[in-house]
Amino acid sequence: SSSMATVCGASLALMDAGVPIAGPVAGISVGLVTPPEGFEEDSPYVLLTDILGMEDHFLDMDFKVAGTAKGVTAVQLDIKLSGVPLPVLEAALAQATEARAGILETMAKELSAPRDVPKSHAPRLEHIVIPMEARGRVLGRGGEMIKAIEAASGAALRLDDNENVVRVWAANEKSFEKARDAVLELAAPEVLLTVGNTYKAKVAEIRDFGALLDVVGDNGSVVGGGLLHISELQHTRTERVEDVLAVGEELDVLAIDVDASGRGRFSLKMLGSVRPGQE
Repeated sequence: SSSMATVCGASLALMDAGVPIAGPVAGISVGLVTPPEGFEEDSPYVLLTDILGMEDHFLDMDFKVAGTAKGVTAVQLDIKLSGVPLPVLEAALAQATEARAGILETMAKELSAPRDVPKSHAPRLEHIVIPMEARGRVLGRGGEMIKAIEAASGAALRLDDNENVVRVWAANEKSFEKARDAVLELAAPEVLLTVGNTYKAKVAEIRDFGALLDVVGDNGSVVGGGLLHISELQHTRTERVEDVLAVGEELDVLAIDVDASGRGRFSLKMLGSVRPGQE
């Protein structure tokens, strides 16, 4: 029976892929041969184990039974008779049980339980717990960071409101690991700003009094932030911040102060770099 062979093959495939199924499953089909003149309760009959397509066509019953070593998990009964006596079905079940045990024994010689480590090509669904305070960094403005992770890894990510669990669906190990590593890097504690150090930053907002900056890590994720005051843009007087900076612009800045919350005050002019319009 090709369908019962599929049950056995699918069970082995799942275990080979590392899917934690409860136990191997095997299937067997049992056919019934009855007299051509009709079948009564006391008529002679023959039960055939593991029938083929031709036998299925000519015989009076196709009784498919699948299960584990502990018991039956599924049955399917096709008959061409008006009914099958209970003793015949009991005998067919007993015959199927014996055959299934033999098949499971043969399967166990190749693989008796799921592999401890999933195959690299097996799909993954994992939950990654992150600190609540890292939600903003993982999501990004308007979800930009989580969307960037999806685009780079090919995985699908979900972070529900007021939760700190990132759900990752990936087609294979490589895709999952790329998404996981990006999430964990974003969720890591923010960079502790140090006065006198230079940081890469991006202009997040422009205000009348200066620019709000995001300090970015090596992968482009936001790891800190602070203020670049208008007086720290250049050595000459600056009338409008937007004359010097633009939202989204990336620049190197010097940390000149760090408040108790870890937010920084930065200077551009103290780095001594010449920007367009300052010549």
